[in-house]
Amino acid sequence: MCLFGGRQGPLLVPPADSTSATEALAGPVSGWAERYAVLTDTVLEARPTDRGGTMRTEVLLTMAECTKVANLDRPGIGLRAFVVQTVRGRTSVFATETRIKRANWVLAIELVTN
Repeated sequence: MCLFGGRQGPLLVPPADSTSATEALAGPVSGWAERYAVLTDTVLEARPTDRGGTMRTEVLLTMAECTKVANLDRPGIGLRAFVVQTVRGRTSVFATETRIKRANWVLAIELVTN
């Protein structure tokens, strides 16, 4: 059952070889992949789509570990990024194509984690 989550839709994830939010935002936008993301009360996960090929469901974040969500812009590119910090010090960065979509994702994650 999903009480607060339930947000779903496209979410951009940085290249797998990015080791930090700063590195992910410094690299080319073309390296970011669009994933179909689903937020539940317990996880943020990427799920397969009709265009997803052989992709399997992947847990991007466990909501119980999240401590902070913040906007993080990349000037001049149009990428609307946000960062999620966990209790273990891990930082995950995601992005959307518009400020409104970013605001919706940030709010949804904050509702689940607070």
